[in-house]
Amino acid sequence: MLECQNKEESADLFRGFNYRRFHETLKYNKPMNIYYDNLKVNDENYIKFSENVA
Repeated sequence: MLECQNKEESADLFRGFNYRRFHETLKYNKPMNIYYDNLKVNDENYIKFSENVA
């Protein structure tokens, strides 16, 4: 297990893990890329749903 000495080191560790590191379980994508892509899809679906309701 990785040990961090302070908040800055912890933040850097998480940034590296989420923004720079490729993950095998995500088909070698970065977690934040998956997250942002899902936000775009959800936003597009929300807009389409809103247009159909109005």
